[in-house]
Amino acid sequence: MKLAPARTFHLIVAVLVLSVAIIAIFTSRPFDNLGSDAVRVAGYRITAVLGFVLNLAIAIWGIFGAHRWFWIAYLLVSIACITWIYGATPIVALYLYWASRACGAC
Repeated sequence: MKLAPARTFHLIVAVLVLSVAIIAIFTSRPFDNLGSDAVRVAGYRITAVLGFVLNLAIAIWGIFGAHRWFWIAYLLVSIACITWIYGATPIVALYLYWASRACGAC
């Protein structure tokens, strides 16, 4: 059974929903009530890695669609964002960068 190529609109909506969900998790701070710092950091890292894996799956699925070069570029930008800023998607990376700049030394 062969999967039909996904429409770019649906993939972009999936990326936006994923990004909003990750930002909501980061801003609601659900892991702050856990015991130690290591457990809190692990919770946020698991969220980021799971979000990145889902983002990776969306980008790879998009490569097999109509706008192949767009999704290849998006995949490369996503890998750069997870490597340098630890943002699961480029939108989350921009949010984390903006929040760190706005916060200053908090």
